[in-house]
Amino acid sequence: MSSTRAVVDNEENYIDVGQNHRLYFRDYPGAQGATPIICLPGFWRNARDFEGLALHLSPTRRVVTPDMRGRGNSTRASDPSEYRFETLIDDVWKLADHLHMDKLVVVGTALGAFMAIQMAHDCPNRVAGIVLNDAGTETTPPGSKRLGGTVDHLERPLDVLATTLKEINSKYFPEFDDEDWRWFAKLSHRETASGQYVRDFDPLTSEETKRFRADKPSLWNEFEGLNIPIAVLRGALSDFLPQDLGERMAAANAKATLTVVEGRGHPLLLTEPASLAAIEKLLAKVDLR
Repeated sequence: MSSTRAVVDNEENYIDVGQNHRLYFRDYPGAQGATPIICLPGFWRNARDFEGLALHLSPTRRVVTPDMRGRGNSTRASDPSEYRFETLIDDVWKLADHLHMDKLVVVGTALGAFMAIQMAHDCPNRVAGIVLNDAGTETTPPGSKRLGGTVDHLERPLDVLATTLKEINSKYFPEFDDEDWRWFAKLSHRETASGQYVRDFDPLTSEETKRFRADKPSLWNEFEGLNIPIAVLRGALSDFLPQDLGERMAAANAKATLTVVEGRGHPLLLTEPASLAAIEKLLAKVDLR
């Protein structure tokens, strides 16, 4: 699958969210009137993951993709407690308020999916629908352990990094060619002054990740009570969202639909035809409400 995709940042946008933190976000302004979208990345990922989806949807609605604090272009902390789950959610609401997004759809991957469920539970009048990108109501040991084992802060040349990611993840993205793997590497890594690449997040966030998983191993209660359209997307090759968990989620909430995307693992790129069809179906329901 040859690719000409590139990772390109928009004009930089920041807001102050307190504790000397500035949150970076990409803003893809679209047609007014349709429900806007905020896309929330995974534990060690950033706004670049959603570029393809945002470019696809922005002709019809506004799409905003922030870097959570400690990730991407947002500021780093000196204390892991500044990365608490609840604080990250508060940052998103401050961003939504800043952009006058009174009602919105939340698209989330891994950590972002857990945030989406919690936000919808806490503010049902503001969250009009959620899309869960290959993530469910709980973390699952096999996928979490595998992905956690790929996170370090070693600097590597891009080709070496791309080869490493290919060796670890090729079974989850079988159609990728070498150019795709270089592109994929740039999504989660930044170039250093030496011309090499390093993972683009603060290692202190991992300390909060451990606490979060111990403190909140499940969001089942929050999920079951939601009364909004929910799209649960699962990669057919995923070890992060098991098939049985996806099916239990669809059975537990009448508003939830499960879509299995063939030939993909974790995370879904959200530009797969099946992913886009499921997201557009959810948006159609939201816009009718």
